[in-house]
Amino acid sequence: YGFGLAGIGMLAGLVVFGMGSKQLGENGDPPNDTHAKKVAGLSIENWTYAGAFASVAGFALLVRYFELMTYVLTPFSLLVVGIIFVAAIQSPKVVRERLFVVLILLFFTTVFWAFFEQAGSSLTLFTDTNVERHGLPASVFQSVNPAFILLLAPVFSSMWVGLGRKGKEPSIPVKFALGIAQLGVGFLVLAWSGGFVADGEITVAGEGGVEVTQAAAVVPLLFLIGGYLLHTTGELCLSPIGLSMVTKLSPHKITAMVMGGWFLSSAMAHHLAGLIALLTSPPETGAAAGTLAVDTGLIASVGDRSVELLTSYDNLANYLVVFKQIGYVALGVAVLCFAMAPLLTKWMHLDAPDTDELPAAKPPTEPQTF
Repeated sequence: YGFGLAGIGMLAGLVVFGMGSKQLGENGDPPNDTHAKKVAGLSIENWTYAGAFASVAGFALLVRYFELMTYVLTPFSLLVVGIIFVAAIQSPKVVRERLFVVLILLFFTTVFWAFFEQAGSSLTLFTDTNVERHGLPASVFQSVNPAFILLLAPVFSSMWVGLGRKGKEPSIPVKFALGIAQLGVGFLVLAWSGGFVADGEITVAGEGGVEVTQAAAVVPLLFLIGGYLLHTTGELCLSPIGLSMVTKLSPHKITAMVMGGWFLSSAMAHHLAGLIALLTSPPETGAAAGTLAVDTGLIASVGDRSVELLTSYDNLANYLVVFKQIGYVALGVAVLCFAMAPLLTKWMHLDAPDTDELPAAKPPTEPQTF
């Protein structure tokens, strides 16, 4: 149902685009006719379309066999980064430094989304097993982030416009740093929830879909909402400016490829998010139930708690340790981004005109029409 609605929405968008394409004129057209050159009877453009359709099977295979993703995505990502880097070092100063900014911000955005996307995995499981949900299903809390976006997006938009009029709007690198910092604090808020843990109960699905109640270590819902709030404010600092930044800083001749690299960084981030989520899996140490909870200081002693409850405490302790580590790493990355912000802003050359100066290709045998 969800994928069907998404497909209908994309089809509707394509129809609207087609109906209004005449109003675009030549905007977005290739700068020359190289796309019309034929290879084995097909134009490069048609080969591109065919390759895109053929790649669906490959992507489906990677989804089916997740363990292959690292061996495919990592070298492919390095290849794309290498291509952009080579294009940068062979370009004039302004283009070179702008592309360096894009590459550096690719790293920061990958870190952000790798941590942020815990919302769809470890954070949801954490909510399901160790948060006092007051009877609400864990899936309900997936709507917290979209709700905050709807509420806060107009606020942030007005804030940036107001600061821009006063000449005080933060630069793009500073916005990235602010976003990552808020994400880190959000995870630390989740980690601090351990100080308010209590013996409680949660409702889970039992055999045959029948809901059953079991003992669990639970933390207040307020910490989860607070964490989501900070994650959302961080997202609103970073997310809206990504593609516009790529378009602004990339030479027109390779803008599409650099945008592809931006989306590839998102794919890498989601893959890393899955690997990070694995760290929150219940540890299999063979130790007695409650050992991890005691060792991490979550509880002073096992007391007379049941094995079921102590196991829940161990799982919670593991979540909190990972969330704390993510929080500190994110803050460290944010500090690095803040430190690099003046240099990155300088390299963006915002006062310089757009330029397409890239290494010239070999002259074609026939004159090209521009």
